[in-house]
Amino acid sequence: MKVSDETLELDRDPAFQQGDWRRERIGWVIIGLILIGGLCGLFGHHPFARATSQTANGQLKIEYDRYARYESSAEVMVMVTPEKTGDGKVTLWFDADYLD
Repeated sequence: MKVSDETLELDRDPAFQQGDWRRERIGWVIIGLILIGGLCGLFGHHPFARATSQTANGQLKIEYDRYARYESSAEVMVMVTPEKTGDGKVTLWFDADYLD
């Protein structure tokens, strides 16, 4: 017995189907972006989430987490090369908003 689409009484809505496929593709793109963000360290500690900055003469170097997360600890590593003419003291200042 051969069954055709005319005998099955199926409701077709091509516009809805196209929109549904479009929403599905957008969903896959969003999931892909979330995965890429996770691999780059957006949701946790990862090598890509670390950043380094230093002065032009190389006497001060700072390593820090590129992304801060709410109520999560963050490590800031400060490396100072001693100056030959200095008094051996280093003063660091962090903004209170950054520490909050």
